[in-house]
Amino acid sequence: GMLGRGSSILWSAAPQLVDLGAGHHAIQVAVGAVHICALLNTSKVKCWGAGSFGRLGNGGGDTRDIGSVASDMGDNLSTLPLDHVKQIAVGTFSAHTCAILENNGVTCWGYNNHRQALPSSSDQTAEISSTQLIPLNDGSGQNVNATELALSDVFSCARLRNQSIHCWGRTSYIQNYETLS
Repeated sequence: GMLGRGSSILWSAAPQLVDLGAGHHAIQVAVGAVHICALLNTSKVKCWGAGSFGRLGNGGGDTRDIGSVASDMGDNLSTLPLDHVKQIAVGTFSAHTCAILENNGVTCWGYNNHRQALPSSSDQTAEISSTQLIPLNDGSGQNVNATELALSDVFSCARLRNQSIHCWGRTSYIQNYETLS
């Protein structure tokens, strides 16, 4: 299912085309341990693979795995409820995903056991939201535009337009909202 080719076969001997639907093609792809997200030419996002912890952004507690049957893909694969996405990121062993929106705000969804997806929430799963943005500011209270994302399994970081880096998540590795220059 993770490869999105509509098959439950565990290995792929040759690269296979992933059907993103009519008129859709990927301009960026982000690959995690068990899920994949594609930023489309329409500035929308589609995700498939293992659905646990809300990592696919389906919302409403939907934890289905998507992509192991042909009817999951193509036009049947829903776009996420985000508009004007500029960049996406998934950590290598991560169960969460983050996106930079056109307004340069950052939103994350999925597994949140270390507050790596939504630092203001102690819920294990962060639902996708285009209005609940990660508060990134320059110390004066002014929001600063994000330009790049990098994720691990237990924390997330954003590089900002002012060249500082803000990170959030597991504090045994970093400090919440620590700003690095």
